[in-house]
Amino acid sequence: WVDPINQFNFYDSLLYSVGIVSNKFRDVCTWQQTQGMLNIYRGALGNATVHWDYLTNNDQVWDTYMGGMNEFNFRQYGPGDESFADFLQKNKGSLGVPPEVNYIPGNDKVYDSFHEDISKSYSADLVVAIRNVKVLIYNGQEDYVVNTAGVLNYLNSLRWDNIASWKRARKDVWRINNAIRGWAKVSGNLWFVLVNRAGHLVPTDQPDSAFNMLGHFIREDRNWSQ
Repeated sequence: WVDPINQFNFYDSLLYSVGIVSNKFRDVCTWQQTQGMLNIYRGALGNATVHWDYLTNNDQVWDTYMGGMNEFNFRQYGPGDESFADFLQKNKGSLGVPPEVNYIPGNDKVYDSFHEDISKSYSADLVVAIRNVKVLIYNGQEDYVVNTAGVLNYLNSLRWDNIASWKRARKDVWRINNAIRGWAKVSGNLWFVLVNRAGHLVPTDQPDSAFNMLGHFIREDRNWSQ
């Protein structure tokens, strides 16, 4: 979630195209995302986040209109895997963490403190990074909350010196032992990888793909056919 104005506009089409919502609720989503974008243009970032939360952070909406879909993976239902919090809680001693520290899956107070920041654009900061270091952007194919259409839209909208070369770069099918795992696109310092059969939490859904992807990036291996 880097450039909200260029990522907001795809929740309605994604939900409807995969059969999760009816056309009536699709139109509700269209209204919510349109209001979010209008508020960003007006500089009312907190109001924009309210509309984003309706689409991505509202249990009642998911249960009533989306059948309990998990916001991090539209093929999964329920709260998702939160075992990492239990793991950290049980291993505090080994990690040198004081006993009074308690791990939980998420913290609403922290989230609410960043309410206005959520609707800010950080695309200019990303461009600064790309000009100086290699940057890997990866996206799970089944991610709803930060969906692929929105990510590709903001990447193609970057005000980056080499954006024309990026747009012309070839998309390479990514294979591991001849099994297709997604696709990759690399131009200059910008690496983008789409991970098949993964949601927002790529290492949880596809750990071997995540490991292989990082190997490509670290070694600067641009041969994605193995």
